Amino acid sequence: MDMKQIERKLQSISGSLFVSLPRSWVNQYKLDKGSKVDMELAKDGRIILAPSLHREKQVWKSTINYDQTFYRRFFRDYLKGNDFITILFKKKLSPKERKNIFDFLDKLMNVHVVEETSEKLVLQSFKLAELSVKQCLKRMFFLTKNMFDELIESNDSSKINEIDVSVSKYYYILILQIRRFLEEGQFTHDSEVSIISSVDIRMISEKIERVGDIIKYLSSKKMKRELKPLAQLVFDKYVKAVNSYFTKNFEKAASLWQDEVEVRNEFRKARKQYVKEKSIENIENLNQLFNIFKFGKEIANIVR
Repeated sequence: MDMKQIERKLQSISGSLFVSLPRSWVNQYKLDKGSKVDMELAKDGRIILAPSLHREKQVWKSTINYDQTFYRRFFRDYLKGNDFITILFKKKLSPKERKNIFDFLDKLMNVHVVEETSEKLVLQSFKLAELSVKQCLKRMFFLTKNMFDELIESNDSSKINEIDVSVSKYYYILILQIRRFLEEGQFTHDSEVSIISSVDIRMISEKIERVGDIIKYLSSKKMKRELKPLAQLVFDKYVKAVNSYFTKNFEKAASLWQDEVEVRNEFRKARKQYVKEKSIENIENLNQLFNIFKFGKEIANIVR
């Protein structure tokens, strides 16, 4: 954990012990006599202070128009942490447009419709403080494992697509939680997630989310049976990489560098065969599968 260590001596007043707070910390959070702080007692004996937990909650609202830039502006306001987002419709939506909007909103776990008319849609974004960033990350990882099992065993595209929606939901919640932690200085449920750790988790979540997209792509292409052993090989390496991060196992993570020789040799043989057969689809599927290995290796590279 990357935290600045500060030593203080305990003082005594009227039989009670107290310790002074760092002036820079007090000034940063604009604290004074009577300010409230939240204290967490960690199992290893530390006491964690989070003053922002008791600040008066402010409700943030935004309004956007439904046009060609709608999705981009929605994500801007959503990731800012707005509590309510109103979407205005300049004209009546077609059934297809309305379906596209609700399909899109279905990917966001914490967004619910609170008002719906022909002129507007009012959405409320709920805070999910009880769901930590590490819990989101682990859930995303296990969901991609489920997607891969479906790809290998039955290649049920509808089931894979359904699971991929859940991966996206946890991904967006994770981003919101990290932004909240970095911008508001609040501790997540993991307790004291450092800035460096939060950046690592943000990067890993993006890699996992992209692995889910690759599995979804391969499912849509009806991956050939002969590619399944290669798919299993790279996915096993991906699982090994993510597990090395969760367990902080540097030796396991470092072994991915040696594994790359094995993986590249297997892909080289397969590519040579598909080039000879002029199988463009298999070559593209190979490229996508190798990306899974690359993402796993990038995850392993940050294990310290």
